[in-house]
Amino acid sequence: MDQNSEYGAYGNRSAFLFHELIRQVIPNGEGRKEFKKGDHIFMEGKHANGLYCVLSGKVKISRSGDGGKEQIVRLAGSRDVIGYRALLAGETYRASAVALEDTVVGFVPKKTFYDILHSNPEMSMGMMKLLSQDLDQSETKRVDIATKTVRERLAEVLLLLNKTYGTLEDGKTLNINISREDLSGMVGTATEVLIRQLAKFKEEGLVETKGRRICILNTDALLKVSTLHE
Repeated sequence: MDQNSEYGAYGNRSAFLFHELIRQVIPNGEGRKEFKKGDHIFMEGKHANGLYCVLSGKVKISRSGDGGKEQIVRLAGSRDVIGYRALLAGETYRASAVALEDTVVGFVPKKTFYDILHSNPEMSMGMMKLLSQDLDQSETKRVDIATKTVRERLAEVLLLLNKTYGTLEDGKTLNINISREDLSGMVGTATEVLIRQLAKFKEEGLVETKGRRICILNTDALLKVSTLHE
């Protein structure tokens, strides 16, 4: 599945904003910025001076947790909008955005973004809804970490990766080259624990690994594992 054919877990909520900004601000490639794999798009603690629309590529949004350990709080892909919470609150970024692969974004300056919001009530209401959904997502994740096992959370994250980025042509291999460290950051556990649980999934025939690539062999079984507490 081509990632561009789906909005993904987050993009389906910000698609309205993305398309409106692209139409009004970046119609001919203006404001385009290119980032190599591993580059920071914005950094935790820095002041927000604009909004970013992901045109192509994959991005992780992460913050420093206890002991400096990275915690991945969100994934973004094509047609996602990132960096809006800090911009709207007039605060510094509470997380960093890093390119997981070569990525192209459209940049919307702060003043331009506010001008659009002031002149477009529909977008303003949509922005409020998006922020509300983000808050609900954060609360849900905190509850999951407190109540779900690593096994359940890993199954949930693998399904999220599948929904967000899709698969390669074989229909099974996730369309993202993700390190075990990044995966453990999403699950909220130590890398060693993540590796052991991933090995158990392989033994059970739920997944297969090829280096950093992960193939989902049994989506239904992963879904059952991820929803044991529901």
